[in-house]
Amino acid sequence: MYEEKEPVILPFAADKKDAAVQCIAYFAVFTGLAAVLIGLMASRDYDTGKFSLILGIYALIALATWLPMLLRYVAVLHLEPEGVRVTAFGLTLRRYPLGKIRFVSAMACSGKNLTAGRSQILLSAYTFEELAKKGGWQRGGEKPADECARQYLNRYANAYYARELNLTPRALWLDWAPDRLRLIRWLYPDAQWMDFSHNRVFEKQMND
Repeated sequence: MYEEKEPVILPFAADKKDAAVQCIAYFAVFTGLAAVLIGLMASRDYDTGKFSLILGIYALIALATWLPMLLRYVAVLHLEPEGVRVTAFGLTLRRYPLGKIRFVSAMACSGKNLTAGRSQILLSAYTFEELAKKGGWQRGGEKPADECARQYLNRYANAYYARELNLTPRALWLDWAPDRLRLIRWLYPDAQWMDFSHNRVFEKQMND
């Protein structure tokens, strides 16, 4: 019974130390680049309006890149009988109810920089068959259902901001960790699990 299982609270980042290093390193890089940019503009005697515009555009780009790293470091993951929540500073950033946890997988994700290339757990509101159909699978067709479902999910896996900020309503992305996946499968046993990786490496790690 779901109500017999106690909630589990974890850092959102599976490796919090790595998340902190990444967050601090990028902050230092962006701050250093801002100092260089300000120095260059000052030496060329830009007018105040142009100076502010260029600096503002840079700040927006830097913040858009750094914000997902900061949120990943400070966020907290709540695995509860009624679903999954992601919080930061006491505020709920994302709530994923039990009724949406219908399919669980793990995928190697990529993005716009090397730091985004890490494995993640996916919780989906779609069933496996629904995912396969969205990927173009048809009964009697040439492509197998699992390949179609994987190809469809890869679109989300490679969408850096949608994935890092968890902006997709029918999907929730979490950092990969074998213990974390074991907890998810224990708390939400009705969700179907499938490993799309080559040689089922995620399943092997989970069962080690």
